[in-house]
Amino acid sequence: MRRPPLLPEGSVETVPNVLEKVRELCGRLVSLAPALVVLEATGGLERPLVRELSAAGLPVALVNPRQVRDYARALGKLAKTDRIDAVVLGSFSKRATPTSKLRDLLSRRTQLKEMLLAEKNRLRRASPTLKEGLARHIRFLEEELAALEKEIAELKKAEKELAEKAAILESAPGVGKVTSAVLIGYLPELGKLPGKQIAALVGVAPFNWDSGRMRG
Repeated sequence: MRRPPLLPEGSVETVPNVLEKVRELCGRLVSLAPALVVLEATGGLERPLVRELSAAGLPVALVNPRQVRDYARALGKLAKTDRIDAVVLGSFSKRATPTSKLRDLLSRRTQLKEMLLAEKNRLRRASPTLKEGLARHIRFLEEELAALEKEIAELKKAEKELAEKAAILESAPGVGKVTSAVLIGYLPELGKLPGKQIAALVGVAPFNWDSGRMRG
């Protein structure tokens, strides 16, 4: 049975960015089992919520504020308030393309790997008192990472365009499933532009660097 939304379509609720309220919000979201919780990166203010969402096992994606603002302009919403931002962000997340969804999942994968590395480094230096808790958190992060990588693989298979690109990329020696996902997610122009243009876009094409007497 389809669960009701947390709030009616287009409505907004303000939640204070304090740990107690953040955890209360996460508890409500757990009961709704959302497909994805989308947050706008805000210079670090979002980190407590990201941590609590991850600890609750909820799928979360951080999006670039510039992309959301460009989308808002395309909708004709030039004013900027917390309420407008929330509505636009909700609309933006629902209209995300398969490629942008893949990119969000890849960004989350990077975040999890960074957290795993940090926790493993802490475990090596930790006192016996802290080691059990750190080991438990590492296991949790490893499970989250495995589930996320499975979701990435399923998305690539489910979307025809992504599946076709992945098959071509993975036919090249040395290109595996993760590499193909990264290339598809972060370089959607791949397959749509000639090789020289792609090389220039990525930044691996040589260009003249001539200035005054310098020739490079």
